[in-house]
Amino acid sequence: MANYQPTSAQNFGISVDGVTVASFSELQGITAELDVIEHRESTDEGVRVVKTVGNTKLNSEIKFKMAMGPDLELNSWFEGAQSGHIDAARKSCSLVMYDATNKPVARYYLENAWPTKCVVSPMRAGGSDILQQEWTLTYEAIQRVL
Repeated sequence: MANYQPTSAQNFGISVDGVTVASFSELQGITAELDVIEHRESTDEGVRVVKTVGNTKLNSEIKFKMAMGPDLELNSWFEGAQSGHIDAARKSCSLVMYDATNKPVARYYLENAWPTKCVVSPMRAGGSDILQQEWTLTYEAIQRVL
């Protein structure tokens, strides 16, 4: 292994159909897993268990948190899905992780993604907290491309 450097991400962004729509501070849920299929074979030595690779199991949801701002692009996308226009709401997305110099260090491509949930942080009168949103996206396929 020549000159391995671990990857560090300082901030994150999401692009929808090639356009960056938001930056966010926290990301969770990128998971891919393979099923294991077991079957038994009878041999001269007895019965043995053979394991083979099955289908890919996807978590199919990611969550990210971001500060609430004036941009309503994610909200409009969510409202499109909410109004029942799911075919139009399914979009190609990229989750991009940036280093401290704002250079992309990792990118995940989400196929046929749409927002399924938005949670706004708790609020209180007189508080000075920055409002946060937590978004959940559902997708059909995920692939790391960088």
